[in-house]
Amino acid sequence: MDALIGTLGIIVEAIDTPAIVLLAMLLAALYVMYKAQQRTDFDWADMLRDDAGKPSAFRLAIFVSLGVSSWLLIYVTMKIVGTSSTWVEALNALFPWYAVYVAVFSGAKIAERIVELVGIKFGVIQTKGAP
Repeated sequence: MDALIGTLGIIVEAIDTPAIVLLAMLLAALYVMYKAQQRTDFDWADMLRDDAGKPSAFRLAIFVSLGVSSWLLIYVTMKIVGTSSTWVEALNALFPWYAVYVAVFSGAKIAERIVELVGIKFGVIQTKGAP
C-alpha cells in the first residue's frame, strides 16, 4: 500500500501545466468520439478508411500525429513563453515551430498522395484493375 501511495505522490509531483493540457485534450477527444459514435449516421471507423473503403494505416498515423504534435506545440509554447524575457523574443522563437506545424498539416493530403505514387512506382501498392 505504501508503494502505491508513493507512486501516486510521484505522479502528482510530476504533473505540470502541459500534462494537464494533454489530459484535458484526451478527455475532450474521448467525449467527442463517444458522442459522435452514438449517432446512427456516423462511424469513427470510416475516418480511418481510404477512398476505396479499406483500412488506412496512413490516416491512422495522421490522426495520432495531429494529437501528439498539437500537444508538443502547446508544450513548447509554454516553455518558451515561460523562459523568454519579452514577448518579441518569445514570438521570434515560436514562429518556426508554428510554421512547421501549419506546413505539415496543411500538406498532409499532398504527402499522402506522394506516398501513394511512390508506392505505385515501386510496386508496393497495386493500382485499380491491376492483377
